[in-house]
Amino acid sequence: MTVPESRAVRIVAQNLGLIQAQWGKGAKPDTVYGLSGLLRDLVVHGSLARAWGLVWPADKRPKFSVVAPDLNSLVATDRWPVVFHAQTAGFARPASEVRPGMHLWMPVALMRAATEGKSDHDGDTPEPIHTEGSSNELLQEVDRQSFDRIGEMSMNLRGAVMSGLVDQESVPLAPDSCYRRYTLKQFLESPCVIYRGRHFSRKDVVKTFANNFGSAHLDFHGDSAEYEMLIANEEWLSVTGRNPVLYEVLSIGQIIARSASAAMFRARVSELGLSPPR
Repeated sequence: MTVPESRAVRIVAQNLGLIQAQWGKGAKPDTVYGLSGLLRDLVVHGSLARAWGLVWPADKRPKFSVVAPDLNSLVATDRWPVVFHAQTAGFARPASEVRPGMHLWMPVALMRAATEGKSDHDGDTPEPIHTEGSSNELLQEVDRQSFDRIGEMSMNLRGAVMSGLVDQESVPLAPDSCYRRYTLKQFLESPCVIYRGRHFSRKDVVKTFANNFGSAHLDFHGDSAEYEMLIANEEWLSVTGRNPVLYEVLSIGQIIARSASAAMFRARVSELGLSPPR
């Protein structure tokens, strides 16, 4: 390993530790915005995967894996074209012998077919959109104002934690629960948010959030579907005063930084003498 590679691996280990420490229970929104750029470097720019590949010989390298909620457990794939908003981040009760890991999803908003001449308060419920056809064809039929709005939601669940804080090694895995084990690549490519029938991967959500809401504001154009996903969800749903996608980014960081693989990586860096100098 070259000196620059060694330095980069130390920084990756340090950043994982920083996210784990700052994004625990009671994490503040400012720390999510402020450290989203570090998470982007780890998962979008690929520094975590590259560092992981450097610290073990290829023939002895384990798979980096995490346990996380599966969006398909919340909404079946064939229903995605009619979903206005859904996401995997939520709250969970810690796994126990009595009740092994209960997950409470964020609210799901379904789109309704536009009803000509009717307002949201006319009394009759508009007919649901038929699921035949492509997503684009379905979305052309949707009146953006014809979905049920939720103003502000507040949760106070005894013993509940953010879903990204569950003990990944003790929660039951699918098909017995909504949780499944992913490799790092599978996790980043897996969808975690649906907005107006379009799904966004965890990698896309981290990139969009960090680029638009983080300190760099690299892609702050305000004219992309990804940016609309961030802003529109904030307009219709507020979870204790916060943008719901913030919880998704927080959960992604928690899941990665608190995984057994992340702990194994940091221990390996220490074992190799690559810990940051004091």
